[in-house]
Amino acid sequence: MKRLPDLIPTFDPDDEKIKALLLVAATHGNGEAKESVQKLLGIKDPRYSWYSQAKLDARILELPWAKVKPLIHEAVKAIILEGQIGGASGFGTASRYLAGRFLGVDLSKEWAVTEEYLQKKTKAECLAFIKKFNLHRDGNFRMYIQKTFKGRDVGKLKKGELVELVLKSGVDLVGRVPAEILKEGR
Repeated sequence: MKRLPDLIPTFDPDDEKIKALLLVAATHGNGEAKESVQKLLGIKDPRYSWYSQAKLDARILELPWAKVKPLIHEAVKAIILEGQIGGASGFGTASRYLAGRFLGVDLSKEWAVTEEYLQKKTKAECLAFIKKFNLHRDGNFRMYIQKTFKGRDVGKLKKGELVELVLKSGVDLVGRVPAEILKEGR
């Protein structure tokens, strides 16, 4: 405990040993990171006791660098997508947005509406989405209405039918991004 504070700064942050220690620290502070690393290592005992943590630490620190690298990816992914650090509220939408932007994601060009997104919307909001992005003018959209819903008026469809229509009609949904999605992380 006395030696580590002086020793750690002598290593370059890019040093493989520091990166391995960061991985160990991530598994200490985050249950999802620990579980995902254990799973990748084939460890069947995911208990969160100090003893199993010490065994995991030893296992990680004994590995050659080539085997540590994919574990780092797995831990970071677990933390960003589902993690809660130190009992806080988790990584969160805003931080995931920033991480994505940092890694080159451009939601305005890459995002596409999902079933999960539409299920959280009311029927009126689904109709507003269709209108805002002119989906009703797309040939695939109109053809799907004819074939599946026998030409019924879009406004008379049930919410579940609207979700199906948007997702299964064949309309290109990539880049049709509601303002709430683009401003969510800002």
